Amino acid sequence: MPSSHLPTVLVLDNDAPLRSLLRAALGTHCQLRLCAGGDSATEELRRGGVDVLLLDLHLGGGESGDGLASAWAKEGILPPFLMLTGMVEDPRLSAVATLPGYGGLVGKPFSVADLRHRVLAMAGTSQEQRT
Repeated sequence: MPSSHLPTVLVLDNDAPLRSLLRAALGTHCQLRLCAGGDSATEELRRGGVDVLLLDLHLGGGESGDGLASAWAKEGILPPFLMLTGMVEDPRLSAVATLPGYGGLVGKPFSVADLRHRVLAMAGTSQEQRT
């Protein structure tokens, strides 16, 4: 499949080793945009063309995935997304689940194969809706 047909996945996670793992797991199946902070992720979303967002709940530095997702939804730039977290019982997740495009929760640790399957399934749906 030519790279122009690969889905575009934006990853926002402040954990560099996890971003590297996701690059290895998804890099041959997707065009990846990797971000460590909310400002760069916001710029990427405003550029457009993101089929799926992988968003960490706990970003550190005063940023949180739930707050960013809410702001992006209000701005109209929130794509279909999966929330990544090691704290699957976090009470903020119930509000995240009501946002448009919410595709579910991915608890850390996770199966790389399962995550790849979910991302590609969401990306296929997202690309169909854009065409």
